[in-house]
Amino acid sequence: SDVVVVSPKNSGVKRARSLAEYLDAPIAIIDYAQDDSDRNEGYIIGDVEGKKAILIDDILNTGRTFSEAAKIVEREGATEIYAVSSHGLFVEGAADLLDATNIKEILVTDSVATKERTPENVCYITASELIGDAIVRIHERKPVSPLFAYNKKK
Repeated sequence: SDVVVVSPKNSGVKRARSLAEYLDAPIAIIDYAQDDSDRNEGYIIGDVEGKKAILIDDILNTGRTFSEAAKIVEREGATEIYAVSSHGLFVEGAADLLDATNIKEILVTDSVATKERTPENVCYITASELIGDAIVRIHERKPVSPLFAYNKKK
């Protein structure tokens, strides 16, 4: 595969593995010094060289996690870098920080409205149908878990 899914921190491995399985792609994990004091010293567990790297995280706050991860995967030879996050807050100058990276596209849902400036390469996908379906299921006392299950890509 020419794609690798990258967890920019240890706590996101399960999320990265889920996307990687869906895409039938390998995963890589960025690991840091135990105290997290110098994130630029992160190293990759896995292989990104010559591949399109998809960084995945749950919440994009300041953009620091994606910015630093992008530097690391670029240093390790990724050919293109994409970032995916469920919720894009873009606080504390995140747009400026992310605009300065080589991330080709940042994909987030429209689950959170922000008054902050967003990066030039941000792309929104709507979560409204999913949220609406969840509200109906909760009202009807049905499980919401089927909304979050997906079949492996064919």
